[in-house]
Amino acid sequence: MMKTKEQIFKELRPLIAEAVGVKTEKIILSTSFLKDLGVTGDDGDYLFDLFKKKYDFDWEGLDLGILFGNEGFGPVFPTMLDKNCDLYIIQPCIVEDVVKAILKGKWEPTPLIKKSQFSIVCVYISSCLFHGLFYSLVIFIIAVVFYKYLVL
Repeated sequence: MMKTKEQIFKELRPLIAEAVGVKTEKIILSTSFLKDLGVTGDDGDYLFDLFKKKYDFDWEGLDLGILFGNEGFGPVFPTMLDKNCDLYIIQPCIVEDVVKAILKGKWEPTPLIKKSQFSIVCVYISSCLFHGLFYSLVIFIIAVVFYKYLVL
């Protein structure tokens, strides 16, 4: 017997609430994982792994980077534009999207909306400036802390 939308939602609510650390009552079909529950990066990956374990269906086309952004950044971030986070706008994902995917047996790919070229350039320049200042500050702190050992 195939489950109804309401049955799947009732099963998902406590699973989401426990994983995210909120009260079950806060979760409704229109709850946004990103905006309402604060699910980002690896937290989104963890949550969707729970869904995959509970429901057997085709997750192809699911791009968690588009839905939740990527976790952190590395020292080479300014030189590596990631297609998910930097070139495309993060798309909202709500609880109802997951319920629909479970009912259909597959995930409907999220449409990609490109950021403007100006926006991409501004993010790139600001991240370069930030990293330059950040690494300069780190070097300065190391120099101050180890000054007495560095001077002969």
